[in-house]
Formats: sequence, C-alpha cells, structure tokens
Amino acid sequence: MKKLLLVMIVLIACIACLSSCKLTNKVFPCKHKDMVTDAAVAATCTESGLTEGKHCAKCGETIVAQEKIPALGHTEVIDSAVTPTCTTTGLTEGKHCSVCNTVIVAQAVAPQMHNYGEWTVVTEPGCFTEGEKTRTCSTCKIKENINIETLEHKFIQDEETKLYACEHCDARIFKGHLYAVIDQSVTWYDAYKICDSLGGHLATITSEKEQSIITDMMATAIEPIYWIGGIKTNSQWSWITGEEFVYTNWYNRMPDNAGGIEWFMNVYSANSNEVSGQWNDLDANKIRLSKYNSSGIICEWELDIVETEHFFTEWETVTEATCYGDGEQYRFCTHCGLEETETITQLEHNFIFDEAKGVTLCEHCNAAMYDGRIYKIFNVNLSWFDAYTYCNNLGGHLVTITSEEEQTFIETYMNSQSFTARAWIGAYMDGVKWQWITDEEFDYANWYPGEPTNGQGVEFFAEINWQNFGKWNDLQPLFVQYFICEWEVTE
Repeated sequence: MKKLLLVMIVLIACIACLSSCKLTNKVFPCKHKDMVTDAAVAATCTESGLTEGKHCAKCGETIVAQEKIPALGHTEVIDSAVTPTCTTTGLTEGKHCSVCNTVIVAQAVAPQMHNYGEWTVVTEPGCFTEGEKTRTCSTCKIKENINIETLEHKFIQDEETKLYACEHCDARIFKGHLYAVIDQSVTWYDAYKICDSLGGHLATITSEKEQSIITDMMATAIEPIYWIGGIKTNSQWSWITGEEFVYTNWYNRMPDNAGGIEWFMNVYSANSNEVSGQWNDLDANKIRLSKYNSSGIICEWELDIVETEHFFTEWETVTEATCYGDGEQYRFCTHCGLEETETITQLEHNFIFDEAKGVTLCEHCNAAMYDGRIYKIFNVNLSWFDAYTYCNNLGGHLVTITSEEEQTFIETYMNSQSFTARAWIGAYMDGVKWQWITDEEFDYANWYPGEPTNGQGVEFFAEINWQNFGKWNDLQPLFVQYFICEWEVTE
C-alpha cells in the first residue's frame, strides 16, 4: 500500500514538471507559432522611444528586440520682441518649441517707455527750498517734473571779517546766530510761519553790529523789501522774541503807520529805491508795497555752538589810550559770540620839537613842553569848576600864566593847534583879589582892556581868548567852554 502511494506521488511530480514550458522546451522545443507584436513607442522632444518588437506568447522568448530611439529635442522658434510705446507695454524676445509648444525662453513684459531727453533745471534748489527739473518725451511730448532736494549749508570763513557765510545761500553766522534771506513773496503772517517751520523766527535786529550783517546781506538781495520780526502792539514797537527794543534803524520819517494799520516791520534791500538795510512799517497782509512787486523774508536761528577754536574779530578800540589814561579795546568770536575786552595801556609822552611851529609837542596828544612844565588844551566843554576837577583828576591843574614869557609860549602853543576858542585858565577872584589856584604870586596879567569887570557881581573866574587872541576876561563859572591844563614835570 505504501509503495503504491509513493509511486503516485512521484507520478504527480513528473506530470507537474513536464507541464512547464521551460522544461518542455528543453525536452520538447517551442515552435513559436503564437507570436505577439511589441508596439513601437514614438520618441518625443524630451522622452526617448522604442522600435517595434516581437515575442512568443507561449514561451515569452523575445523574437525581435525593441531598440531605444533617442529623444528628438526641441525645435526652437523665435517669439519676436514687441517694442513698448509711450502708452502700451511691450515684450522681450522669447523662444518656444514648435513641436510641443514648451516655452524655452519666456517673454517678459517690457514697461511702457517714454523717449525722454536730458533733464533741464527749472528752479535751482536752495538751502531752504527744493528745486525742480523737467524733461520731455520726444515721441509724445509729455513732460515729467521732479523735485530737487534742498542743499546742505556749506560755510566758508571770510579771512578779513572772520564771519562764516554759506557759499550756496549766503546765510551768515554771527555771534551764535544764523541769518538767512529767503526769496519767497508772502504776507508777514506767512513769513512768521515759514521761519517757525524751519526752526527759527523772523530776524530781530538789536544792535548796530547785527544791523551791519543784515545791511551787508541786503546789498545782494533779490527782493526790494524783506519781512523781519518787529511788531507794534499797544502803540509800542517790540521784537517777537521779547528782546529789548532799544536799537532802531528806521528809514526817514518812518514809522508812519499809514492808514492806522502798519504794525509790522520790513527792511529795504539795495534792490529798492530806499536806503538798504533801513526799516519801514507796513500792513501785515500786504505782499508788496504799491511801488514794489514782491517781498521776501529774513529768518534767524539761535545756534548751539560749542567752540574748540574761536574766530575773533580784530581788536576794536572802544576808548583810545591817551597820555592821561588807559583805553579799552573789544573783540568777539564771530561764530559763538564770546566777547572779550582788554585794557590799552596809557601812552607815555614823546616830545619832539616842531621847528615849523616853534614849540615842543607830544607826538601822541599834542601837549606842549615848556620850562619844565607840560600844557594841554582840552576840547571838552565844561564849567570852570568841572574843568578844575578834570585837570586835578589827571594830576595837574588849570593853567597858571605867571609871566610874559609864559603868556607868549601859551599863545605860540595855541597857534600851533589852530586854537582860538575861549578857554578856562586857573585864575579866580576870592572876593578881594585875583589869585592863582596854585597860590603862585599873581603879579602878571594879560587882561583885555577894561577887564576884569566882575559883571553882575558873579564874574570871579578867568578865561583866555576873549575878544582878542590871548587876552583874559572874567566870567561867571557856570559858563561852558574849553580849558587848558598844566603839569609840573617830575623826574
């Protein structure tokens, strides 16, 4: 039984083996009668293809192998550019495949384009106002305008005055303040707003030095008149900054408050028919005077300047040094305004004999030297008492003339100075007799005939050059005139 079962298993396995094609082919070769065509695959622009092939449907053996056909590649076609116009956009040149329509080089949109010429400046930019420039399309004639940015100040120092001025707008720096002329024709109120919007205020002029800066700027100003920061309120003129209104520079017969409404201040430029730099009052709502076409603005800014180097003006003499006292000189930094004063040392006499005039004179003060004494004519109008004090304060006294020789010298000295005016001398009457203030003997006199008279009982003091040159007269002391001082020379 077991043998039978084993035989059956072997038989079944043999039958299964004989049923396979491969085994069958080896044992019984395939006739390949059932052929199947392998369809060709066409190549594209980007993908490869295959040729037609065949294989046996029964055993699967390849009879005709399929061969690979390379990709064909794109057939490029130029997409022509489209030129843009002033009103329509265009396209750049492109490429595409005429077979598969794949875009090889995409066309870009070219913006519409004017054919502009060169820029032409319409208005030059300034340090406070923008400029403008324009250009024109040669095709459609349309214009394009754009603003030009404001300039930055560029300050250059004047070697002589030490002042800084902007080479663009001529704005000036003076004692820590900046001053600028703006050629914009507006009312006073609008001028006020413009200066305020720029961080400053309408200019105020509070001194002769400040006025000199404004006057110098007005010498080249374009407009005939310019608004500044003076305003009349409660019948009083004042500055908008609250500064003290002391210094003035009004034009002739101004202010006149014409029509009762001229409460605002402007300054004339050299481009007017008036005196450049002088002031006028005007209605705030007027942009122009009747005889002028327009007005401008002068703005002022306070600068926060920290100096590393000062730019001082030349020393300016406030008080001359003389042989009788010190003088004083003054200077200031034109940039930050720092002021300095300095004493000028009193001069020393330097006497030189003048042969033509026949007298020895000081080359500094024209005082004269004679017989160990110094004499000086003072062209200062004082009473006798004030003249007495003046000479004493200088270490001398009113002149005493105690001899004919001294009288002759005094006349020679007065001639050398072309001095013929009446002048006090140091003689007085004590109620009983005439005497010199130095207590010298009064034994010489050169009275005019008939003098002294003690007119009205009050003429107790002497003068020289009354009626005739060199002659003396008695006079009341409160009369105001010149005088002559005298000093003893000490070694």
